Amino acid sequence: MQKGSTMSSKPTHNAQQFPADRSALHQLLQLAVEVELFTIPLYMSSLYSIRGMYPSSSTSQNLWPGIKPNPNVSSPNQYAYNAIFSVYIQEMLHLQLASNLCTAVGFTPKFPALDYTSFGSSIPCIGDLKTVKGYEDVQVKLGPLDRNQIKLFLAIEMPDWEANNDGHLRPATPFPTDAGGKPVMPAAFGSIGHLYHCIEQYFDIMYDDKMSLWEKLFTPNSVQVDMFNFKSASAQHPTREYPLFPVTIPSDATAKQARKTAQEMITAILDQGEGAQANSEVPNRFVPAEKRMEKDETKSNAIVRAQWDKQSHYDRFALVASWLDMIETWPNWLATRPANAAWTADDLLLEPQEATPAELAAAQARADAMNNPATAAEIDNALSHSYCNLLSAIESSWSNAKISFPAAAMQALSTRVATVWATGGAPSFTPVTPNVIGSNAHACQGLDPNSPGANSCANAVIHTCAGSNSCANQGGCGYPPAESLPDFNSAAGNGGCGAPIPDAQIFHGTNPPVSVDGNQISATNGQSVYDTAWQVFQARFASNPAVKNAQKPVPNNLRIVLPPS
Repeated sequence: MQKGSTMSSKPTHNAQQFPADRSALHQLLQLAVEVELFTIPLYMSSLYSIRGMYPSSSTSQNLWPGIKPNPNVSSPNQYAYNAIFSVYIQEMLHLQLASNLCTAVGFTPKFPALDYTSFGSSIPCIGDLKTVKGYEDVQVKLGPLDRNQIKLFLAIEMPDWEANNDGHLRPATPFPTDAGGKPVMPAAFGSIGHLYHCIEQYFDIMYDDKMSLWEKLFTPNSVQVDMFNFKSASAQHPTREYPLFPVTIPSDATAKQARKTAQEMITAILDQGEGAQANSEVPNRFVPAEKRMEKDETKSNAIVRAQWDKQSHYDRFALVASWLDMIETWPNWLATRPANAAWTADDLLLEPQEATPAELAAAQARADAMNNPATAAEIDNALSHSYCNLLSAIESSWSNAKISFPAAAMQALSTRVATVWATGGAPSFTPVTPNVIGSNAHACQGLDPNSPGANSCANAVIHTCAGSNSCANQGGCGYPPAESLPDFNSAAGNGGCGAPIPDAQIFHGTNPPVSVDGNQISATNGQSVYDTAWQVFQARFASNPAVKNAQKPVPNNLRIVLPPS
């Protein structure tokens, strides 16, 4: 692997070449953002296809599809989950680092939703797998954890494509220009590592005024997003996860200092994953500090990440590949169950023999909803809308320093991915146009004054949870701030349970009663969020006879199967 930056030995460039160089660098950085973003739904889809259940709380009987990090469970499913989970989280770090490099040179990154049905055998920015020995039959697509997907992951993280495709993809810099003076970008780079090497080489292009391209483009005090090394008592993140390397460029850095920081950020990306040699140990400074993470993450999360992050992405996937025959996915499990009757109430309860009649009835309703052939498509549609709205929020965080990265919303997508698999579907992450909140946006079924009680999801922006900046003034909040109720949250970030409101969503905390058009309505710990939302809805539109006379709708399948936050 080539590490570090080398100053160009080529002739210095002049002012006429600067526009093409700047354009090429900005395009390279956008490609880096897109390839990091590309891996996240890909890895997440396979990760949450691994079969497992988790309890919604320590006191609840209810079990929901999905797995959590756990270093103490020694099963192939848990081992594979831990390994892929650690890579998935690290890809979010790489996305952050690449995006912070963009803003450091005066370019705001874009976060497009990708069409995962369009790639065929070609990995974006890397190349066509048909040209790579041993990978000729691999398709680039979303899918459960199987032979195709694990070989695809190995190809993405492969440190040495030249050994497999005769080295013809490695591009040389600077790139040629067309007749109009615009750079002709390579069709492929042979590896993600080579893409970053090109970025480094462009940073260090020298001009006849003795300034580098980096120095010419460096933007002091640029928007730098941090979801790993920030410190915040209010956000329960009191310390840095990576104390030995910078994940942002300091606001007071000089161009020279910032270039050194940028180099360390790129080296972290390469040494952690896309560029590390097989069987190489990740340098300690790029491994998260376990004891520090325990202060702001669960202990299991901290141990899993600290242990697995000592190995490169390629090595982690190679281990998962060796366990593949022992891993059970949701498609594997469903294939052994009766068609359209895979789920029973007992599958959804921790101790069915001790469940109350109400708990048994709720579990049976959920089993029926999960067995309905139409349910998986409904959840996948909600997943796609949630993801596309999330991408809009992520993009905003790099253009507005006041908007924080919606990390919780990104991770909350996992429950929807797992539920799609568990109901017999396959996550698509289909690109959709994000909804626009109207004047009477409501977060859930039946809460539309134009058709009260009848519609499936009103006119809400479907999203996952707080921080996605999609929930202002549309309600449905399971974690309301003081003096707030569902439909009353006044700003993005005040919510917690997303939309649609899961039928099982309850309040986590008690607020003083709030007056809604003369009606005192409270949000009490353990109280149903939807029932309260319906109460607020009827009070708010009491003058509308249709609302006043409407019956609270029976929850639809989508609300029944969505897990609470």
